[in-house]
Amino acid sequence: MKIKLSISAFAKLCNISSETLRHYDRVGLLKPFEVDSKTGYRYYSILQYEKLSTIIELRNINIGIDEIKVYFDNMNIKKSKEILRKKQKEILKKIEELKTLEQNMGH
Repeated sequence: MKIKLSISAFAKLCNISSETLRHYDRVGLLKPFEVDSKTGYRYYSILQYEKLSTIIELRNINIGIDEIKVYFDNMNIKKSKEILRKKQKEILKKIEELKTLEQNMGH
């Protein structure tokens, strides 16, 4: 049985805003499990929690929406590792830039 949650209940469960869920719906990243045809209310399945958690984790390391779509569209280990390696290189580059900045400040 799929338990459906209102957009606000699902947002609260996942510790994000309802507007974020609406945005993910608009951009095609995470569609509601069901939309009431009369009211337009969005409902999410508890089974979507894992996908949203992954989206949140990827956004937390600044992976863009389009890259996340590719991640879910391809869902293979090689592509996933490629996306994460690319992001890791970007993070390491940023760390080096910040270290250089700190050194130039005289610390």
